[in-house]
Amino acid sequence: MSIKTSILTTFSPPPPPTTRPTPRAPPPAALKSAGAHGVVKMGTAVQVVIGTDADPLAAEIEDMM
Repeated sequence: MSIKTSILTTFSPPPPPTTRPTPRAPPPAALKSAGAHGVVKMGTAVQVVIGTDADPLAAEIEDMM
C-alpha cells in the first residue's frame, strides 16, 4: 500500500448513516376508536392518553403502526 493510499484510507470521512423513513402516527380517530381517551399533538410528538387500559391498547396501537 502506498503512503498516499494509506493517508486517504486513514483520513477518509465515515460513510453517511443510513436513513430510515420517519414513522408516522396513526390518525387520531383511529387511536380513539382503539380506545384511547385522547390524543395530544405538539410538533412532531404525539401523546396518546390511554388510562388504566394501557397494556392491551398499546398492543393494538403498535399493530396500527
